[in-house]
Amino acid sequence: MSHAEADESPAAPDWSLGLYAEADGEGGVGLAGNVSWYASERTEWFLAANYADASDTLSGLSPRGLELGGRHDFGPLGFELSYLGWQDPDVVTADALNAAFDVSAGAWTVSVLGQTRQSDFETFTARGLVTLRNGQQIPVAATANCSLANTGLGLGLTFNGAEWGGYLRGMDYQYSATSCAFDSPALERLEQTRPAIFRQFASRVTSQLSLSAVSRIGAENALLDNYWGTGVRYGAADSRFSWAVDYLYQKEYFAGLVGNALSGTASREMNPGLTAYLTLGVTDSDSLDTVWFGGLGLQASF
Repeated sequence: MSHAEADESPAAPDWSLGLYAEADGEGGVGLAGNVSWYASERTEWFLAANYADASDTLSGLSPRGLELGGRHDFGPLGFELSYLGWQDPDVVTADALNAAFDVSAGAWTVSVLGQTRQSDFETFTARGLVTLRNGQQIPVAATANCSLANTGLGLGLTFNGAEWGGYLRGMDYQYSATSCAFDSPALERLEQTRPAIFRQFASRVTSQLSLSAVSRIGAENALLDNYWGTGVRYGAADSRFSWAVDYLYQKEYFAGLVGNALSGTASREMNPGLTAYLTLGVTDSDSLDTVWFGGLGLQASF
């Protein structure tokens, strides 16, 4: 065998598979899985699914979600597009389209992030005394079907070194007026409403979504005003272990609740192509005391 043959790097994997389970101090449980197919060195297709049971937490949500997408690198340029769909059977069904365009130079990558989302709320009983901007009050007692559209625009910066890595990313969201249909013609003035008006008669819906945004498990349904996150990782070239620390800030849309999550992850390569990892962290928010969470995961490539 020649020296060149001996130094050949192993072939890139064709597939990768990941599984992750998480629990928190409120009694929430989350499960997630993903599979990727590397059609070529520059093209990846992926499918991911998740389920959360947060019925015993303050939000009471139990969402399930699905993501399908792909990524292609054009040398230093890259583009990613994915569809996301998720649902809580009692509250909301949402569809979103995510896109990312990035430019790489050496170990650095700058990304532009975008999202468009349509949220269709399950039929609910709207009740309340709504105060309009001019001070007029309208009593509401009707069955309502409502939907809400929003878009998001963000930026990301990533560093991938031989041993050290890190990222910083964030996104800001803009919302259209909430669109509602009532079984009472007297409420036509409320068919297109601002969020300040909508949450006055739809608190059963908005309060659950607000609380989900400031927890760790079940946050997939949350409607955000903005978020930003950052993290660092370290893994020595001659070690099977790597370490990461992540922080996430989220501000919720309807009530303006703020949530913070800080976590640490330890990973170990069990054998070539199989890595196990452990995540431990805490969340803190306007509406909840500090809550711990922890998870175990496996990532395989073949």
